[in-house]
Amino acid sequence: MTGHDPQLLAAHALGLLTPAEAETVDRHLRTCAACRAEWARSRETADLVAGVPPETLVDGPPPRDLPLRRALREIGGSPAGDHRLPEAGGHPRRRARRRSGGGTPNRRVGRWAAAAAAVLALVGGGVVAGRLTAPGPAGAVLAAAPGARTVTGEQGAVRMTASLAPADGWVRVEAALRGVPPGRDCTLVVVGADGTARPAAHWRTAPPRDPPAPPVAGSALIEPALVRAVAVRDDATGATLVETPVALG
Repeated sequence: MTGHDPQLLAAHALGLLTPAEAETVDRHLRTCAACRAEWARSRETADLVAGVPPETLVDGPPPRDLPLRRALREIGGSPAGDHRLPEAGGHPRRRARRRSGGGTPNRRVGRWAAAAAAVLALVGGGVVAGRLTAPGPAGAVLAAAPGARTVTGEQGAVRMTASLAPADGWVRVEAALRGVPPGRDCTLVVVGADGTARPAAHWRTAPPRDPPAPPVAGSALIEPALVRAVAVRDDATGATLVETPVALG
């Protein structure tokens, strides 16, 4: 691994690589802070998935959630991998468990990585590789989805326009922001009726001279009827940069 590869990072975080394959990623992670940060976000999402009863995800979702069911079955029905992030400049704390499977290594790794990426994308916490500096237009396709809502909120210098669309047991969300300081690690969250914030996307705002990026998009594992607000949190301080009420259904 010589550069940024989201699928390999996701597969590594889920413990789906062989020891030899994991060691290759480990070597890259020891010297790349950006990939280490993305690995950590992928691992957080994997832990979130691991906390959901398997029968809910594998056997329970309606037919429209078949992509999620296929992805979970592809990685054995449990996304809780064993591999841990190596220390910067050091050695991995724990080996990835060996996976067996037919086919060439590249094809097999690609299959596991695709499944891992699908799980991370479809279940809350959607890891976002993009960086945001200025607002773009709200997603017209998402805003036009059945049952979707578009809301706008301001808090100080930060302004957000967000579109949320209900799915079966989860919510798709897209947000365009302006006024968020550069170089910040942020999380887009969907807030439930009990006050629990479900992560939908993570990203780092770009340096001031970088070109504007498109809106941030992701998904959150929450029943649409329980949605009460959408917000952006500063990962370093935990502060809410902007929050606005929204109801689906």
